[in-house]
Amino acid sequence: MMKLSPFVINIYNSISRENLENYLHKSTYILLIDVVREVAKGKSVGAAEIEFIANFYKYAFVGIVIDWIHKGMKED
Repeated sequence: MMKLSPFVINIYNSISRENLENYLHKSTYILLIDVVREVAKGKSVGAAEIEFIANFYKYAFVGIVIDWIHKGMKED
């Protein structure tokens, strides 16, 4: 994202902001759900709980990224 920061900031500031957020939510969830499933192996954690945990971390991560973009992507 740092390599494309002007592009990302323009998307964030445009009408396409919702598309950026949707993209981040979808791609982050795909990455996280596998990790959560792997960590949950052998534990008594149901599918609903696994989904909840993946969504929790998805929203946390995307929220931090959106805040970082909003502040101009100045930090690494």
